[in-house]
Amino acid sequence: MPYPIKSISKDISENTLPAVYVFYGSETFLMEEGIAMLRKSIDENASINYASFNGEETSSSIEDIITLCNTAPFLASKRLIVFKNVHKLNKSNMTHIIKYVESPAKFTTLILTIEGQVSSKETRKRLNDISKALSTNGTLIRFDPLKKNALVSWITHRVKSCGKKIDTSAAYLLMEIAGANTGSLSAEIEKLCLYVGPSEAITSADVEKLVTRSHETSIFTFRDALFDKKKAALIRLYELEYAGLEPLMIVNMIENQAMLHYQILKTKNPNELGLKIAPYVIDKIKSRKSIWNSRQLSKFLSDIRMIEHGIKTGSINPFASMTQVIAQHIFEGKQNT
Repeated sequence: MPYPIKSISKDISENTLPAVYVFYGSETFLMEEGIAMLRKSIDENASINYASFNGEETSSSIEDIITLCNTAPFLASKRLIVFKNVHKLNKSNMTHIIKYVESPAKFTTLILTIEGQVSSKETRKRLNDISKALSTNGTLIRFDPLKKNALVSWITHRVKSCGKKIDTSAAYLLMEIAGANTGSLSAEIEKLCLYVGPSEAITSADVEKLVTRSHETSIFTFRDALFDKKKAALIRLYELEYAGLEPLMIVNMIENQAMLHYQILKTKNPNELGLKIAPYVIDKIKSRKSIWNSRQLSKFLSDIRMIEHGIKTGSINPFASMTQVIAQHIFEGKQNT
């Protein structure tokens, strides 16, 4: 279970929900999962004591929302109010929110969300202002895309919640094929659970049969073309951009693969590394020993991490930067067409 969800689960189990949560970051699926957990935790009459608003489209006045926050729950111990995209409010309304956060009602849990990269100066300022107002009244939780091990752990937990099991190799394979987007992974997990029927476990063979077929376009073929140093990788990257894939997800996949290639190609016996990946993946990477050396992979990883930093700070055009770096490394050393 990833940290944000684990933290919320702990608050629920110990009955220590803060008066204010601030959820921020680009992992919006996990954010929604956290909100769903909190909503489910409200006692009886949950529908009466729950309300959701959005800073981008709310028709309610900020005064009415704050009045609702200050209204005792009906026949229950807690009221839950969700205010999404609070950073989209104008300056005057933001002032009202901050004033409430400084002295919130104890019988209400208010969830404020800032969805997406906190990259602009104005968004950072608003997050900082809310954080300062929190004091001891609330909790700030960051929702970032999950990295390799945390993502595999999340997959395992998600499958378990559906009443099934998945072995580690199958979880890694699912991540490699379907990518790091938890929303997409959740949909694939649901399909896999239906696919295996009465069987208790999801295997690598199940993932290969079901998920590979649904991801023949996209990131799987892009990854192979990239690490085979084929010019087709540039075309596949354009297709990913056109399909609307998140650039940070693509960068994280490249980073993970570059690290994996470095580990496997640098050692004489990859099996000693204890990597929990399918054997055919190790064999495929070993076949690229004549294409990549340690220096090239180290430089490639450094360049990709620079792009990741640029995306998070909003200082670059993600796909233009990826195209430039990938082209540079494709045409270095061995070249395939």
